[in-house]
Amino acid sequence: MERMTYDLPPCWSWVPLGKVATLLNGRAYKQAELLESGPTPVLRVGNFFSNRSWYYSDLKLPEDKYCDEGDLLYAWSASFGPKIWEGPRAIYHYHIWKILTSPEIDKKFLFYLLEKDSEDIKSQGNGVGMFHATKGGMEKMSVPLPPVSEQKRIIEKLDALFNRIDTAIEHLQESVALSDALYASYVDKLLKPSETEAGFNNASSLNSTWEWKSIEDVFSITSGKNLTQKDMIHEGIYPVYGGNGITGRHNDFNLDGINIIIGRVGALCGNVRLISEKIWVTDNAFFVKKYKVEISKEFLAKVLDALNLGATANKAAQPVISYKGIKTLSIPCPPLEEQEKIVKKLNILSEKQKDNRELLLGKIERLNLLRKSILGSAFRGEL
Repeated sequence: MERMTYDLPPCWSWVPLGKVATLLNGRAYKQAELLESGPTPVLRVGNFFSNRSWYYSDLKLPEDKYCDEGDLLYAWSASFGPKIWEGPRAIYHYHIWKILTSPEIDKKFLFYLLEKDSEDIKSQGNGVGMFHATKGGMEKMSVPLPPVSEQKRIIEKLDALFNRIDTAIEHLQESVALSDALYASYVDKLLKPSETEAGFNNASSLNSTWEWKSIEDVFSITSGKNLTQKDMIHEGIYPVYGGNGITGRHNDFNLDGINIIIGRVGALCGNVRLISEKIWVTDNAFFVKKYKVEISKEFLAKVLDALNLGATANKAAQPVISYKGIKTLSIPCPPLEEQEKIVKKLNILSEKQKDNRELLLGKIERLNLLRKSILGSAFRGEL
């Protein structure tokens, strides 16, 4: 990793990172060594930024292969960045370094400096997904080094400012979650003819003008036809839809006109789209083959979306939903006139929800930009 140097305040200096810090390699693992349970968690890059899908180990390793609460770590492959570890004692993976600091540099100061570098790389956009640092390159990287007393003053200032920013972001994120929940609640009520604790699929909640039908009684579905990546053309006329969305373009189509697509395979399986153009659908998605009753496609798309079809997926590493798993789910079929009124209300509400969400997320983004700006000032001696 290279750094553009700039003028520093008096008493500051540029030094190689390797002069003030030691980078310790983690351990690479064979799949057979990763256990479903065991005495010690294995900290991989995937766990570095979340707590999902942990593996464990019963190996006895040298002390430098373990990390403890308070250690400074750095993920350096694909997903990258620093973290002061707050979790339990763990064995850290080969794609993570543990960084030991000398008395010349404060650990928290180095954490903030590495955070700034990571944000700079991410803001460039290009090649972030393939980011791969080398230990030698990191050790040669020049870092701005003020006296320790100045480092501590900067840390204190950053901690205070970031505490306020993080609190504001947390409140905004709570507002986003609340807004989403209120919208979902309103959608739920519109798609139910009366309030009930019995649940979405219980016909006892019907009024006299609504019917419930199983999915297989309303429509049948089929999966698309696969295209290999080499078959897709960057300048193709028609979008290619897979389980998670548009995957490429092609000069042929297998679906024409307004129709509903349901993601079949992938992290977003179960997602529902109403498409009104010529497209190619891969075998990672379903589309409605035949409608068996008279029903508004827009209304049906909203009902299917509210059903959360992804919850029926298997628990494999690559989630998949099946027609067998969803065909017996019940959906409401009110009169067409009422379907149109519901769609109109939901469209108005959706636009308001979208505007509100964008407003809140825009405020979060501006606070994140402020954080980056403060980091940049801190390491130029301007804070």
